[in-house]
Amino acid sequence: MIAYVYWRMGLANLLRGNTDEAVRWYQKALPIFYSPPDAYRHLAAALSLKGDKVAAQAALVEAIKLEPRNATIAWARNRRLSTNPKFVELDERTEIEGLRRLGLREE
Repeated sequence: MIAYVYWRMGLANLLRGNTDEAVRWYQKALPIFYSPPDAYRHLAAALSLKGDKVAAQAALVEAIKLEPRNATIAWARNRRLSTNPKFVELDERTEIEGLRRLGLREE
């Protein structure tokens, strides 16, 4: 259960643009999280936004290895936790933008 809280803290910080904090929370969550593909995808986006392309690519490789559908932005959108317009707007500016910077394809 604590891993879920760590992951959500990472997501909250990612959506707020606090990439350093997001990375810190994802790194705490990953060793114990029950759904690491989502956490790796979010970590990749946060690292990409920070400008750490090498670490971001490595996290994205892990996300795709664990869940091949993570290879598209469409899948990331499908995995959103909310359809609330404000959440979607924040997600587009952070997670989706970070994944785009890594060259992830739309479909």
